[in-house]
Amino acid sequence: MKPGLNQTVLVGAVVGEVRYGTMPAGDEVLSFTLRVSRRPVGEVKPVQVMAKINVYIRPLIDVCRRMSLERGMMVVVDGELMNRKGPHGLLLEVRAHEIIFP
Repeated sequence: MKPGLNQTVLVGAVVGEVRYGTMPAGDEVLSFTLRVSRRPVGEVKPVQVMAKINVYIRPLIDVCRRMSLERGMMVVVDGELMNRKGPHGLLLEVRAHEIIFP
């Protein structure tokens, strides 16, 4: 099987709570939800998608903390789609590699 490309770029607004936490192994994690809106061709009403964003890279977490990442902020997230085990089965999330504050 040939290797594929797993890169996701999302531009949207932070909604809900921005949560800073610690993994069981002691590593920091940052989680938030991003609302991405788009208007399909020929449609009047925009379609909104919510994406769970997780940040596991310590320097990026520090940047988000310094920039006071909060609800309502527009950001650009560059990352990859990942599956992880959740309490009710597999979860799909975006693991951020870069966050840009326009």
